[in-house]
Amino acid sequence: MLEDIPRTESYKRAITLSNMFKNKIVMDVGAGTGILSLFCAQAGAKKVYAVEASKIASIALENVKENNFADVVEVIQSRVEDLPESIKVDIIVSEWMGFYLLHESMIDSVIHARDKHLKPGGKIFPEYATLNCALCSASPLFTTNWDNIFGHKMSSMRVLERQSLMAKPQVEMLEEEDILSVSRNILTIDMNSVTVQDVSAIRSKVFIATHNSGIYQGVVLWFDVTFPEPDEENEEASAEIVQLDTSPFSPQTHWKQTIILWPEDREVEEGDIVAFELFLGRSNPESRSYVIQLSELDAATEEHPVPCECGSAKCDVVRAFLENCDDNNEDQDMLSIN
Repeated sequence: MLEDIPRTESYKRAITLSNMFKNKIVMDVGAGTGILSLFCAQAGAKKVYAVEASKIASIALENVKENNFADVVEVIQSRVEDLPESIKVDIIVSEWMGFYLLHESMIDSVIHARDKHLKPGGKIFPEYATLNCALCSASPLFTTNWDNIFGHKMSSMRVLERQSLMAKPQVEMLEEEDILSVSRNILTIDMNSVTVQDVSAIRSKVFIATHNSGIYQGVVLWFDVTFPEPDEENEEASAEIVQLDTSPFSPQTHWKQTIILWPEDREVEEGDIVAFELFLGRSNPESRSYVIQLSELDAATEEHPVPCECGSAKCDVVRAFLENCDDNNEDQDMLSIN
């Protein structure tokens, strides 16, 4: 993952440009090779606890020594859940995100570190995370022409291929042209307040319009994270708010995107309304693994949320009416103030 330049550069910018780390005590949850801990030390941290449960902690220690930060960074080979509560820090840093944000992630450990070790008013890097979805073609998954295998047709293999790909979510990098709709937010996480229960099961009904024609093959998931906003009163801090985006519209990361396929292809035209329900839940209460269930809904008969941005004429009218009511209420408030 050190070769994942967008990932590592985002953390480096967020840590070194904010000026929040100067003379602070930091905890790096899941430190790995220690690269984030080194960034924190480079940014002026007074003390960094690099917490790593695996044997790679010994490599992190060597990296710390080689870069002359042994007086700042203390590598601890331990689960964060086993640390003494007496350790208190000003900032938590962690690259905790998994595939489609939650699968095999370390969010539970970060929540534990926040509740047990973060001082009041402390910061968490990253601070916010969102999980997004869109309709897609999945052309990178279907590269074999089963109608011409050395001059012979093998259409039955196409069926077996689809069944195999549907057995589990596929991690693949899509191109912009594979995306058939605008994106919809499924989940927003505030790391200052999220609980383990909040992310144990997520269910979302999505109503969405295609923005171009194409072969609709599935639903694609990706996430982005946003780091804390720099202190405006600190003249040395950069004004940049750093975000790491794993969408098909951004440089490729090791997370790529996650695709859930339908059993069959479907041709769609621009403006078609599509509806589905997406469920993400832990495979068991103690697991970091998630299962995904995707169910197709009838956009014509299913009750839409209010307001709804699916693009249908009915929903557009309702949304415009609500926006007009909000504008009128604001006008009334202004008259009351005057």
